[in-house]
Amino acid sequence: MMKEGGHSDGKNAARLSAMLGGSAFQWLCVAAMVAAAVVAAPQWQAVADLCRGDGWLFRLPVPLIADTRWDLAAAVAANIFIAAMLPALNKAFQFVRAETCLPATAFVLMQAACPLLTTGFNTSAALALLVVVMLPRLFVSFRDAHAQRRIFLLFAVAAVGCMGDYALTLLFAIFGVGFVYMHCRGMRETLAALIGVVAALWIPAGFGLLDFGAALSWTPAHALWDALSPQTQWLTVGWTVAVALLTLTLTMINLRTTFNYRLRTRMYNAFFIGTSVLVVVAMAIDWRNFVTYLPTLHLCAAVQVGQTHTLYAHRHGFVGVLLLVAVCAGVYGAYLIPV
Repeated sequence: MMKEGGHSDGKNAARLSAMLGGSAFQWLCVAAMVAAAVVAAPQWQAVADLCRGDGWLFRLPVPLIADTRWDLAAAVAANIFIAAMLPALNKAFQFVRAETCLPATAFVLMQAACPLLTTGFNTSAALALLVVVMLPRLFVSFRDAHAQRRIFLLFAVAAVGCMGDYALTLLFAIFGVGFVYMHCRGMRETLAALIGVVAALWIPAGFGLLDFGAALSWTPAHALWDALSPQTQWLTVGWTVAVALLTLTLTMINLRTTFNYRLRTRMYNAFFIGTSVLVVVAMAIDWRNFVTYLPTLHLCAAVQVGQTHTLYAHRHGFVGVLLLVAVCAGVYGAYLIPV
C-alpha cells in the first residue's frame, strides 16, 4: 500500500511538473504579466521611460513613444514576443534538451517582477529583443564557411543600435563572442564584421545625419537611477544580485551534464553562459544604468532554469517553479508599496 501510494504521489508530482513546463502555464503567466504591467503603469511608466541613454551619434527622444497607451502596449508586446520566441528557438536548436516552455515562463515571471521593464518601452526591451531576434542567424552559423552575410548583418544592427543608445554597444561583445563559439573566427569573418559596422555608419553619414558632437559630449546615463527612491534602488539592486546568483548557481549545476552534450549543443549553451557574464560585467561598469541590461540577464537566467528543470527536476521540479512564482510576486508587490 505504501509503495503504491508513493508511486502515485510520484506520478502526480511528475504530472504537475510537466504542466508547469507546458504552454498553458506559460500563457497564463503572460496574462499575469500583462495585468501586472497595466496595474503598475500609473506608478512606474514615467520612470521606466527614463531607462535609456544617449547614443554615440544620435540623441533619441524621451520617452521613445510619447503616447502612454502605445508605450505600455509596445513594452508588453516586446516581452510577449520574446516569450513566444524562446520555445520556438529551443525547438529549432535544442539548447534545452526537451520541448519545454519553462524558459519562456521563467522569463515572463522575472520581467513581471520588475515594473521598470514592463510598463514602458525603453532600451532594456530593445537590447533583449535584438538578442532574441538575431539568435537564429547566429546559431545557424555554426561551422558555416559562408556565414559572412549573417556576420555583416548582426554587426551592422549592433552599430545602428549603439548610435541611438550607447548601452547597445554590448551587442558587439555578445555577437562577437557568439561567433567565436560558433567557430566563425577567420579573416573573412572579421572583415565581414568590420564592413558591417562601416556600412551602418556610411549610410547616415551620406545623408548628413550623424551628430559627432553627441559622441564627444556623451555621458553615462543616470536619469533612471536618480529617479528611484533609496528603497527602490536597494530593491532593484537586491533583485539583480539574486538573479545573477541564481544564474551562476544553476549554470554550475547544469555544466556537469551539458559538458557532455555534442559540440553544437555545448556551444549554444556556452553562448548563454558567455552572454550572462558579459551582461554582469556591463552592469558593473555602467552601474547607474544597470537596469538596461536586466532583461538580457533574465533571458540567460530563464534558459538555465529550463535546463535545470529538464535535467534534474522531473518529479519535484514544481517546487522550484512555484517558489519562483512566489518570489516574483513578492518583489512585484514590494515595487507597488508607496515610498
